[in-house]
Amino acid sequence: MASESLHATGCHSASADRVDDTTLLLKQALDESRLYFSHFQSQTKDSVERVQADSNAVHRDDKEVFQRYLQVLRSQLAPIRKLPPELLSEIFVLSLPSTVTYISYVGVLDLMEQKSLWSLNLVSICKGWHDVATNTPQLWTYPLNIKFFMSSSLPSPWHDNANDIDSCLQILSRPTPLSLLLTGEISDSMPDWRNCLQSLIQESSRWQSLHLAIDFDYENHIDDHDFPSRSHRLFCDVLSSIEYLPLLEYLHFRIQIAWSSSIETILHEYFLPTVEGAKVFRNAPNLRYLILDDSLLPINEHSTSDSNSDRYSDETDLARRQYSQQVLWPNLEALEIKHVQVESTVEYLQLHHDVFCHLRILILTDLDIRGLWLIPSELEGRKPIGAFNQLTTLVIHEPTDLMMYEVLYYLRDIITLPALKSLDVMVRAIDDAEPVNLAWTLSSFISNRCAQTLETLHLTGVCGDIEVLNFLPHVKVFRR
Repeated sequence: MASESLHATGCHSASADRVDDTTLLLKQALDESRLYFSHFQSQTKDSVERVQADSNAVHRDDKEVFQRYLQVLRSQLAPIRKLPPELLSEIFVLSLPSTVTYISYVGVLDLMEQKSLWSLNLVSICKGWHDVATNTPQLWTYPLNIKFFMSSSLPSPWHDNANDIDSCLQILSRPTPLSLLLTGEISDSMPDWRNCLQSLIQESSRWQSLHLAIDFDYENHIDDHDFPSRSHRLFCDVLSSIEYLPLLEYLHFRIQIAWSSSIETILHEYFLPTVEGAKVFRNAPNLRYLILDDSLLPINEHSTSDSNSDRYSDETDLARRQYSQQVLWPNLEALEIKHVQVESTVEYLQLHHDVFCHLRILILTDLDIRGLWLIPSELEGRKPIGAFNQLTTLVIHEPTDLMMYEVLYYLRDIITLPALKSLDVMVRAIDDAEPVNLAWTLSSFISNRCAQTLETLHLTGVCGDIEVLNFLPHVKVFRR
């Protein structure tokens, strides 16, 4: 019995130990499971938070994109967006400043002037405005001011930049008329200017207004055989490629030559290239306003005895006769002659009277009186210019009262103005030491030329009583 009891007690103790071990193992497993679950729960929470954050970010981005899209859609509903391109184009044209001028230099582009381009501002707003602006030629037809100047020290990209912009503006302005201002200096030593000029000449059929004022540097040309210079001849040769100017209405042609003191006796107006350069504009059927400045006028080879010009006289005389025969200016209304000798002016008007007899406006500015002798015996034999039957306005401006006196006296008996209605006489300075009696000279001019038709007389710098007006009460006098 005792042994059985001990055996039973031992079994119970062993069984309890096993239960305790199992319980301990289960507890350890449970603790590990709880720790793993806690770690998994923490990772899951972090993942959920990251997913939620990403989801919120995506939602926020989508919302911002959607808001921007809504703003774009709302902007499309603006009244300006509903305008058809044709109407928007007209608004752009009407918004152009009245004084916009594009200036580029052959050699460098003036970036300050480029900023003033209203058209470039329009194309930078949006694609829609860009398309409308680039398809509106009127936005690119403001005067192109091309200045030639010495720029040999500048890198070539500047040259290419200026030429590219000039070409771009010419293309964008097609097919509307062009207004050009070509100014500056050309010499044999400057960079090549021919490409720019040739690109402009390719558009000569669109020229409506041309102001050409070029200086040629002859300071380093001392010998006779240097005349005319290579650049001078090349310039005229390039111009000679023009055959027809159907739209040209305004032309100001001036060539100024810088002389060294050693060649003062060789007059640049005797050079054939200048006359040839003027000939290229003969086929301009719509030319209405012509300014002949300085050396453009044809030459009177008998006005000087200088031997240096004798070798040009035959060629120049032939060119002048051809020029007179081929000029086609049926619609010319106004002629302005400036910085030319009085005798050369009169001779020019005589030579081309068939071209200028239909003028309505004649402007004589700063006529040169050097070498002019008002000897009555010599003045009596002068050939009259001829009648300007349709001339209604005559303008004479001189820097001094003495020059005005001699011009009026010289023209008094050789010009016929049967239809003159307006006479404008301006003297910019009066010699206080020896004032000239312009009142008498002007009275004589009016009584001989236009007393019956004159209606308006504008006087500037002319003092005294013009006696003939006492007998012409219908004439209105305006003094300044």
